[in-house]
Order: sequence, then C-alpha cells, then structure tokens
Amino acid sequence: MQLFRHLFKGHSSRSHSNPLRDSTHSDNEIEMAKKVQQGLLSVNGLKDDSIQIAMRCVPANDLGGDFYCVNEHIQPINRSKTNLPGIITYQHDANHFISLFIGDVAGHGLSSALVMSLCSGIFPKIIEDISSPSHCLNHLNALIHPYLDQSSVSYLTCFYGQFDCDTRRLKFARGGHPPAIVLHADGSTSALDSSGIFLGMYDDEVYSEDDIQLIAGDKLVLYTDGITETRNPVNEFYGYDRFHDLLITHRACSCDKLLSIVFDDLHSFSKTDSAHDDQTLVIFEVP
Repeated sequence: MQLFRHLFKGHSSRSHSNPLRDSTHSDNEIEMAKKVQQGLLSVNGLKDDSIQIAMRCVPANDLGGDFYCVNEHIQPINRSKTNLPGIITYQHDANHFISLFIGDVAGHGLSSALVMSLCSGIFPKIIEDISSPSHCLNHLNALIHPYLDQSSVSYLTCFYGQFDCDTRRLKFARGGHPPAIVLHADGSTSALDSSGIFLGMYDDEVYSEDDIQLIAGDKLVLYTDGITETRNPVNEFYGYDRFHDLLITHRACSCDKLLSIVFDDLHSFSKTDSAHDDQTLVIFEVP
C-alpha cells in the first residue's frame, strides 16, 4: 500500500504532465506495466471448467483503466443444531458462489493503470471477508479514496455481482457503472440497476444492493461504456440500442462466440483499430 501511496503522490492532480509521455518513464517501464496489466486480466479464478464465461479488455492506449475480476468461491459453513436439551451437534455445509466484478477507472495512462492494479489486487481479498456486494463496494470505496484523493484519477465506476451456484440467485451492487444486462433464456432482457455513485469521490458513500433470480441458460453481460461510446468516422456513437439488439439477436450463441460477434461489430462500425476509450466485455452463462 505504501508503494501505491508514493506513486500516486508522484502523479498528483497538481501535475499536468502526461504520465505516458513523462521522460522519467522509459518504453521498457511502460512495456513492463503493460505486461503486469495483461497478467492481471488473464487470471481466471473459476475452478469448474464446465462454466461458460468469456472476457476481453481492449485498451485504448498501451495502459488501460478497465479491468475485471472473476472468481469461484467455496466457503465452509458450520451450523449448530440442538436436538435435545444440553446436546449440540454440528452440520457442515458450504457457500458456493461466483464473484463477477467489472471496473472502469477514469482517464488513461499510468495513474489509471495503477488504480486498476490496486483494485485488482485488493478486491478479491475484500470478498473473502465480506459477503454482501453493497458492503464490498462500501469497503472498496473507503480503501481507495485516500489514494485517489492524492492522484490525477478522480474516480472509478464498477459493477459487482455475486452468483449463488446452488440457488442461481444473483446479488449485485453498482457504483456509477452501466447496468449489467441479463439475456434471459426466454428471449427477454433485464437491466440490473441499483443506486450508488462513482467510487473514490467520497469516503463515506453507501451503495445499495438488489438481487434477481436466474435460471440455467440465462446470460449475464457486464460491460464498460467504451463499448457503447465507440465512435464511427462521422463521430456517431455505437450506442446502447445497437449493442442491446445485437445481444438479443445472437443470445443463443456460446459466450465466446457472442463476445467475438460484439467486437467484430464494433470494429466494423468504427472502421478503425484504435479506440477513444477502453472496451471491456464479460459474458457469463448461468449453469
């Protein structure tokens, strides 16, 4: 943590230099930071190979601010049960869930990449101790606020969903991020909205929590606004409606195929290999 605090002081809001163009950062250092980011994004914490999930992050620059964390958790639960007065027996059970987190750090460059790396490192630890998605965001917000307060990065947005593998119920919380989309097996869709502003702006912000019942075959789509705000050569936005319609049209495809279809359509629309913002997409199918 002290390392991050030192680095953020070096990129405080009082400095107007571009971290990527600062002479103190060589091409080798930027390349090393890029590899660290790629390593963080390549981690798949799912233990069950049968679970369908597809994830991709395309940064606008060498270093991006988008990230995701996906992990599978099996937490033992010990419950006591009294059969007779004065006699206690113990039953062993387990809480089996999948955590799906997506975040978008404001801005680009080294400072945003540092925040991305910080959150990628501490959020899985938060989940181990806190079961409520809203409380997880409350805690993450309180932890990162001191660092963002000293940096040129003002906030980050995020969506966190916690999928119960036994009940297929999804609990979720959101911090200023585009609502996740559920592609239901029956062809309908749901937007997962809950209240809560950007993380890192206020240390005492409180995030609300909601839940939804899912069934096998439903798909959960998490994305950053770099998807819908992709622009074409005449500066038109790709837009939510086009994205939503494309998902519905191809909802029966596998997660990998659907993810490729989206990025192919983005490329066809923008007619360029460069992007104005990081583009990140996570698609999870309910087993």
